[in-house]
Amino acid sequence: MPKLAKIDQVGYHYFHVFKNESGQIQAETTAKDYFQLGIATPVNPIPPQGYVWWYSYEDVKFNTPNGKLPDETYGEVASRNGHPSYKIVKLTGKIQCSVSNEDIVANELTIDGLAKVEKISASQII
Repeated sequence: MPKLAKIDQVGYHYFHVFKNESGQIQAETTAKDYFQLGIATPVNPIPPQGYVWWYSYEDVKFNTPNGKLPDETYGEVASRNGHPSYKIVKLTGKIQCSVSNEDIVANELTIDGLAKVEKISASQII
């Protein structure tokens, strides 16, 4: 197994997803706008012309131009809101996925970690 490069987490980014009959589009938004969805009287995002709001999500943002992990890298996700920390790994030809802290040792994915990535990737479309 090749050594993985560690990429630092720089925060989170937030997205709204809108759809119409011909497909969907994704739009990055602000944390404030995203968290408006979780208040007692939620403020739904305003969709572009011809689209309807479908869902919104938050994702970990890494120190890369697009905020995602390139192949053969991993990043540690800091604990937040009482959730334990974990790691995210991206291997060539596999989807980016979460693994436990014990699954990456000395910048290498363990056998158990690789099995988790293989299992998750086999069940997903890249």
